Amino acid sequence: EGTLKQAGYITTGLDDRIALGDSSQFYARGLKDDGQEYFQVFRPGNPIRHPDTGELLAYEAMYLGDAKLLETGDPSKLVVTSVKQEIIPTDRLLAAPKKASLPYYYPHAPKTRVKGRIVSALNSVAEIGPKTVIGISLGTRDGIDEGAVLRVMRSVGTHRDPVTRDDYKLPDEESALILVFRTYEKISYALVMTATRPVNLLDAVITP
Repeated sequence: EGTLKQAGYITTGLDDRIALGDSSQFYARGLKDDGQEYFQVFRPGNPIRHPDTGELLAYEAMYLGDAKLLETGDPSKLVVTSVKQEIIPTDRLLAAPKKASLPYYYPHAPKTRVKGRIVSALNSVAEIGPKTVIGISLGTRDGIDEGAVLRVMRSVGTHRDPVTRDDYKLPDEESALILVFRTYEKISYALVMTATRPVNLLDAVITP
């Protein structure tokens, strides 16, 4: 939670511009004078909690774009080099990580049987389909590592028995396969590889 609170932040665009886009110059305060030239822009998101236990899993941040330092000082002067979403004052600046070569993933099943849930979807999309990035309530503490493949199970719900007139639960049905590409202690991010049915938030993810 404290990472973004302690980060540098945008105060205003040149000419008092509020909404910043590509090539917009702006002022920022709170940047550490450590020789960092490139930054990523974030906006605090919502805390993510486990839907069953209520445990706090992570604080998510929305990635908005990239910026380059032009002049140091208080305030510092920067320019937006790329934008994914509109950037506004109070958005936070974190040092950009060094660019690495594209990673390789070796798909495999987790070493243990696990069960979690989908807890977030990139940009809060309403419909989750192939090539969508999702967050799941499983992390390194659960034995999940990069390259792990999991099944998504869709809750079908209940059905009224035509004879007894009682409601009974229908078994969950497989709806997708996902590949984990980034792990944290309590949460991981995965890419939906294939989907045969609609995928929704809170659907279960299990060992294939």
